[in-house]
Amino acid sequence: MSTSDSRFTRYLLGELADVEAAALEREYFEHPDVFARVTEVETALVDDYVRNRLAPAVRQRFEAHYLADPRRRWRVEFAQTLQAKIDGTTSDVEPRPARSWSFWPRLSLAAALAVLIVATGVLWMQSRRLRDELARSKTALALQEQRARDLQGQLSTAQERSRELTTELERSRRPSLVSLLLTVPSARAPQAGPAPTLTIPAGASEVQLQLTMEDVEYPSYRVTLNPVAGAPVFTRSGLVPQRNGSTARLDVTVSPDRLGAGDYLLTLSGERPGRRPEAASQLLFRVVTGPRSR
Repeated sequence: MSTSDSRFTRYLLGELADVEAAALEREYFEHPDVFARVTEVETALVDDYVRNRLAPAVRQRFEAHYLADPRRRWRVEFAQTLQAKIDGTTSDVEPRPARSWSFWPRLSLAAALAVLIVATGVLWMQSRRLRDELARSKTALALQEQRARDLQGQLSTAQERSRELTTELERSRRPSLVSLLLTVPSARAPQAGPAPTLTIPAGASEVQLQLTMEDVEYPSYRVTLNPVAGAPVFTRSGLVPQRNGSTARLDVTVSPDRLGAGDYLLTLSGERPGRRPEAASQLLFRVVTGPRSR
């Protein structure tokens, strides 16, 4: 028996290490001649088992490993049935010379076994190829599903970011500060012209009243706001004018919640240490409000 045949026999009996068995399987998958030789060795092994020509240790190993596979066990059962048929047929016919009689049944059995083993081997190779292709398809499908989940996560993140940006954009478009410029008449002169209008749109967070004056007679001032013929809604004292050349300016910040739609009277009073505030000027203006944000 050649070294290769010995290796094939050990493979069929399960005596090769896993690494060696895997290498041999790759060989007969890739090289038809190796597959053919493995088939020949397997045919001879099955034939010897059926004819009780295996050594006890080899027979025991054959039954423990080879016959553990249902497909291989079926081959052996087929070979046993075929052998019984051949033996029954040859016993009913006229005896022939011993050499001829023993040669043809063995040849028929070996040929049938070879055909059977080759056929089942081809089917096994095809089934293994199909299993490998199925495994690759499952792997590709799993990768595609993972990619789809990743893309869905990225899409969700992008959508959430888009909503945040939209909210920020809407917030940035809302006017947070509105202002009204009021000119304080000099020397207690009455306010000239129509009352200016302050429009407070929805979303405004602050209202700034900017008072410009030419004559600064007091070190500080007090500003009082009240609807016409109504109670004060806002008062602030200790306002110091900021000079800019020949004029000065007072900035008064009011919450828009204090100012509803209507006409308002702004009273500017001068403050001196140790004295009561003195009325310096009164200004009318109108408030127009937009719809409140929801």
